[in-house]
Amino acid sequence: MQTREDAKELQKQLLSVRVSNEKNPKFLNSYFKPLDNITYKSKDELEKCKAYGIIDKSWIRLYAVRVNNSYVITGGAIKLTKTMMDRQHTRDELKKLDECLSYLRSKGIFDEDGLKN
Repeated sequence: MQTREDAKELQKQLLSVRVSNEKNPKFLNSYFKPLDNITYKSKDELEKCKAYGIIDKSWIRLYAVRVNNSYVITGGAIKLTKTMMDRQHTRDELKKLDECLSYLRSKGIFDEDGLKN
C-alpha cells in the first residue's frame, strides 16, 4: 500500500511539472539525480539519471536520460537491492538507459532542439 501511495504521489507531482512549470525545467532537476553517485557530468552532456519516489527511503525509481534540462524517461522499477545489477528487472532498466543513450548519440541529439526535431 505504501508503494502504491508513493507512486501516485510521484505521478501527481511530475504531472504538475508538465502543466504548471513547463517553463521552469530546474524543477525537474530537483527530482532527477545522476544514476552514478560518483561521476559528474557537465550540464551540456547526456547523462543517465534516476528519480526517487516521494516518501523517505522510497523503493520507487524512475530512470531517464538527461538532455540539458529535459529528461527522456526510459522506465522505472521497484528497487529493493543495493545495486541495479543484483536483480534482472533493474538490469533490464539499465539496458534501456544504455540503449536510449546510444540512440540519442547516434542521431546527433545532444540538446532540447535535437529532441524537438
